[in-house]
Amino acid sequence: MLGFIVLSVVFVIAVVIFHYFAICKGPRSVVISKGIASLIFVLIGGAGLMRYSGEAGALPVMHYTLFAGLVLGFAGDILLALRNVYASKKSQFIVFGIIAFALGHICYSILTFDGYSTELAHVDALNGIGQIAMLGLPFVLSAAIASVIVKTAPRFNVDYGKLKPGVLIYTCIILVFVTSAILWSIFLYTHTGALTSLWLIVPVLLFSASDYMLSMNYFDKAQKHGEPRHIIAIHVTYYLAQYMFASYLYWPAISMTA
Repeated sequence: MLGFIVLSVVFVIAVVIFHYFAICKGPRSVVISKGIASLIFVLIGGAGLMRYSGEAGALPVMHYTLFAGLVLGFAGDILLALRNVYASKKSQFIVFGIIAFALGHICYSILTFDGYSTELAHVDALNGIGQIAMLGLPFVLSAAIASVIVKTAPRFNVDYGKLKPGVLIYTCIILVFVTSAILWSIFLYTHTGALTSLWLIVPVLLFSASDYMLSMNYFDKAQKHGEPRHIIAIHVTYYLAQYMFASYLYWPAISMTA
């Protein structure tokens, strides 16, 4: 308990320091401060894995999938921060950073879709065809919503340019994570009636909000989203989401993955 509190306090301090450097200092300071802040949520998750694997034996694979998502998020943070340090390789760092985050989202999607599909098995009203249709629902919804987002982007002064196919794929990956998490939470709440079953919706919505604001920051043609208030909004939502995921590893008793 004390270790979790200490890491949480240090995490908050590190995030505040990162925002100060991101707004007031140079790119090298941002890499270091952002790396430290991101490393701490990895440490919280890792401490949770060590704590419970020693007490209860082997943890479910989904715990390690969640931890892998945290590690990939840390890697993505470092890679994207380095784009401003090495200007000549900016595009490479952006690509590799996006790949790291995409893989992290895939880990989270595996976690949420596994929970969603498991919960569907408890719905007696669904027959074989119904089960298959419901299993495909997150993918259908994700493809439809992603298509609308990309198609309507010009109306919001956003230009994806040659990256439009990649943005579409990345958005689909994120939305599979989001839709399966929301559906999982809803079905679990219907099944159990426990409000705690809705926990996953909060970090998922924070994560998706951060990603959306980040895409606006990268692709806004007017470049109006690089202001301090936007930087703070993007990273506060992101770090809060990652902290919540890491906390659920440390306290699996409140997690649907337990």
